[in-house]
Amino acid sequence: MALSSEINQTIQTYLYREQRLLEQYSAYELEKKSQSSSLVRKGVSIGVGELASWVFESSKVGRYGRSLTKQYLDLQIKEQQRERERTFENQHNVTVQSLRTFLETISIKRKSLKEPNSRQILSKLDKAQNYVKLPTRIRKTNEMLFDLISKDLIFNTEIPETIIEEIILSPGDPEIALLEIKKRLGSATKFVNIIDPYIGKITLDLLLSVAEDIPIKVITAYTGGKNVGRFIRECKAFKKERPTFDIRKCDPSLIHDRFIFTESNVWNVGTSIKDVGKSLSMIKQLTPDNVKKMHRFFEDLWRDSIILDL
Repeated sequence: MALSSEINQTIQTYLYREQRLLEQYSAYELEKKSQSSSLVRKGVSIGVGELASWVFESSKVGRYGRSLTKQYLDLQIKEQQRERERTFENQHNVTVQSLRTFLETISIKRKSLKEPNSRQILSKLDKAQNYVKLPTRIRKTNEMLFDLISKDLIFNTEIPETIIEEIILSPGDPEIALLEIKKRLGSATKFVNIIDPYIGKITLDLLLSVAEDIPIKVITAYTGGKNVGRFIRECKAFKKERPTFDIRKCDPSLIHDRFIFTESNVWNVGTSIKDVGKSLSMIKQLTPDNVKKMHRFFEDLWRDSIILDL
């Protein structure tokens, strides 16, 4: 049996369970309505009232007996109803918990899927449980499952393992270190973003490895100190060569590590890019989940940073 077929059959099983439970609950609700107007209950209360009236020779006692009997029977029925409703709730909750365990093992197949997206599926299941009434929760769960089964699904174990690069940059070997930086800058096809508190002429020279016409955004914290004039001149000269280059300055307390961003990857560089190879450091590729987080962080930081007039 193909794995996708196995997934679909499992989802069908959960759909059947929930649909069956919904049918049982609907039948119970009809039964509940008939109980509210039960002639048997009324007959019993009237009979008890008449007996009490005859025994105590008092119509007042008879009425009181009818009232007490009716209240007692109503309480008994309500307790039975609550018990049955608790049973329905428990059945649904057990199914949902089992379903959660299963959904944690599958993902929606997408192009270039690098990591499980089970959490997106689970969030939809959780949303279906936010309704107060049990029948609504069951229906919403089934709607979610019907939508899910229409998609191309795979087990998470089928997702190819993502290989995370970790490259040690030995001290005293700057040529190899610079080559590794250039390789990553040159891999970009849509954009390059840089976070580095300390930018220098070497950093700008390395950015020439980026293909022409690709946007380059740099966020830094220190702009040359006493040599700020020279720093600005170097940036202006680079912008003439690469008009797609922009640089902004942020609060120094907001950044520490150095990062190289492309459209598909983010690398953490252990030292300032301009100083790679001078001391022992490392280039480490971020996981796909952290790549998304870092791209969002960069955009927020870029928006709040000071534009340097070039």
